[in-house]
Order: sequence, then structure tokens, then C-alpha cells
Amino acid sequence: MKKSHLLVLLITAIVFTASAQNKNYLSIEAGGGFGNANANIFSAMQSSGFADKDYIDFFIFGWETQFPKKVNDGASFRLRGGHFFKKNSGAEIAYGKTFSGTVKGYDAGTNTYLFYTSDINILYAGMIFSDSVHRAGISFGPALSFYRLTRFVNRTEDQKNTSALPGGLVSAWFNFLNKKIWYWGVRTDLMLSSPVKIQSVSFSDPSGSTAKFKETKAGSVAGSIDFVLGFRFQ
Repeated sequence: MKKSHLLVLLITAIVFTASAQNKNYLSIEAGGGFGNANANIFSAMQSSGFADKDYIDFFIFGWETQFPKKVNDGASFRLRGGHFFKKNSGAEIAYGKTFSGTVKGYDAGTNTYLFYTSDINILYAGMIFSDSVHRAGISFGPALSFYRLTRFVNRTEDQKNTSALPGGLVSAWFNFLNKKIWYWGVRTDLMLSSPVKIQSVSFSDPSGSTAKFKETKAGSVAGSIDFVLGFRFQ
């Protein structure tokens, strides 16, 4: 075959590749997470009596801390991939960290510090629907919340359990920059699931004082708002 023919074929292939629709995508997402796990455990701490003040003296200085306390690390991140079967619809799958937080309680009667740390990762698969240029859209489908609950007693890890909680997730996105092979935008996910059950636990000291953390449930709502960097390909 002549070189001119090879050149024409090469140019045709390049033009076809450039003009073809990129139906697949992969994205990296990072931002801030939210949920009701900390709020649920905080309420249980208050109702169980782990809501005392702790006094600390350091030489001539002193201060007090009111319990319970909520700490939310705020960070979320995930990986997502999808495929458009049609111009405006397709399917996707995603996995990543959505929420992490700690609730700290203290009972002065037994001098017991009780902390619970919640780490929630979500695996999601659903349908996607977007505009014709894939700048904005929504998705929804079933999801699993992997809720790891770690209990600390007097600042020492005492118990760790991971539960798989079924539920559903809805997501929406908008791309500020929407190029042919890459995009950058913002996305929010919201998942509703069955809650995790936190068992009651009792404490006592040699003087006979007792304290009991009451059984409760937590973590039925989790979500995030993230910045997204994605890439499209055939």
C-alpha cells in the first residue's frame, strides 16, 4: 500500500477517534462528609449520664472540659467509574470514605472516659441520567454502608466491629469545566440506610459507683459534598 494511502487511513482513524463519543469515565473525588452518627451517639451519651465535667490541674493552671464532645474529621474521598449506554443514561459504581467522627463521654462517678469512633465507607451502584453533554445529572441506586464502630474505654481501644448496612443512595453533580476528555466539578451524595445497633455497656469502681451507657442506634444518614476530577474515554 502506498504511503499516501497509509497517511489517509491514519488521519481518518485520528479524526474518528477524536469525534467518537467517550462513553466511559473515571473520577477521583474529595471533600467533606456529614451524617447523623455523631449526633445519635451524643444524645445517647447525654441520656446515659456520660455528660460530666472533667477538671485538669497543671501546676498553677487549671481548666475544665464539658462532656460529651463531638469531633468530626470532615474528610471524604472516593473513586467512581461509569458507562453511558445511551447519550443521556448509563450506570456507575463508586466506593470510598464518606464519614468519620468521634463522640467523647465522661462519667465522674466511676471516673470513666467512654469514646465511640464511627468510620463509614460506602459501596454504591446505580443508574445515571444527565444532559446531552454530561455537564450535570443525577444518579440513584442501592448501596451498602460499611460502618466500623470503635469503642475506647479510658482512652484505650476496647472493641471494634464493622457492620454492612443496606440502603439507597442519591447523587447529583455539576461540572464547572466540562471538556471532551476531562472534567472538574462538584458532586453531592446522600445515603439512607438501616442504622447500626450499639450495645449497652456498664462500668463500676471499687467504691461501688456504677455507670451504664444505654443501647442505642446510629448512622442511618451519611453523605458528602466533594470536588470531582474525572476523565472520559471510549
